[in-house]
Amino acid sequence: MNCFQQIKYKIWIFLLTKRNIILNYNKPVNWNTKINTSNKFLICMPSNRAEIDIVNQFLNNIILKQNQTIDIIFADKFQENFKQFNYYNKKYLYPKVKNINHFPIKKAIISNIDNKYDVTIDLNMGINILSNYIAATKAKKISVGFNNKFSKDFLTTTVMLNNQSEYSNSIKTIFKLVEIIN
Repeated sequence: MNCFQQIKYKIWIFLLTKRNIILNYNKPVNWNTKINTSNKFLICMPSNRAEIDIVNQFLNNIILKQNQTIDIIFADKFQENFKQFNYYNKKYLYPKVKNINHFPIKKAIISNIDNKYDVTIDLNMGINILSNYIAATKAKKISVGFNNKFSKDFLTTTVMLNNQSEYSNSIKTIFKLVEIIN
């Protein structure tokens, strides 16, 4: 990213924050209060088949709490893979864009996704500004994902991932953090 793009990016993030389009907590947050009253989740699925299988394996083995719903958003190329899973309430497709890291992102391209979710989770390991943006703009209380140089600007909580072999444990950590699993 050149100097001009960095400035453009920082201005975009500043405007998103000032207009309350993305969450920004300047004070400590009572995590338990935010999570205990949450029952509507949106998961931004990864764009890698192996990682999707890990996520589905975790979710396949849990029983959702009463009134808890999980919606997902995933890449078009995985539509067949998600037909078999009935524990997802709604299934959305990522908008078709030429570059997932192009910014600024116009709000209209994600207008098909329900307004707000209590908790949003971005499970993309790599840099994916589109996925970060979706998680950030659709979260009412908390947005969680993996730490990278862009996710810190969008998400309220990030989890550090040292290498890909830790992905499975990190997914488990995130799901425990937001109390999808015990």
